[in-house]
Amino acid sequence: MNWTELKVFEKNEEDVSARWLLILESMNDATHLKFVAEGKWEVTNSVLPDCDPDGAAGLAVPDGQLILKGCPFGALLGKIGGSTAFDKIPSEASDALAIDQPVAIGSFCQLKLPESTSAPLFIGFNSTLRPIRISNLNVKVYGARIDL
Repeated sequence: MNWTELKVFEKNEEDVSARWLLILESMNDATHLKFVAEGKWEVTNSVLPDCDPDGAAGLAVPDGQLILKGCPFGALLGKIGGSTAFDKIPSEASDALAIDQPVAIGSFCQLKLPESTSAPLFIGFNSTLRPIRISNLNVKVYGARIDL
């Protein structure tokens, strides 16, 4: 696959209250996305540990504190479509990307986009608690087009 860099998204030393952060308004003509992410963040004024893109593995928290059940607390999430304010929490995790449904990104992820996707791309963190204090975050998004 020939990957083209679509976006490098960076945030440093910033508090974020929004559930979702806009990262791309359009994926151009990509049929597949690849994410490479690194960084550290934490829930502000909390005793919960720092998280990286793969979350705080092994940390048990109530399901009500997770946006995506079955995915570690604090892990980096993504979604296509919807808005920064949309707060739909799915009943269970899925490894397929669907419009306006969160999916785990972690430190590395490749996804096939739903057909005819023309919607913005958002990222967020697997926690319903806010604000999130981002120490540093770097997310590289790549796109590829595969015509079958």
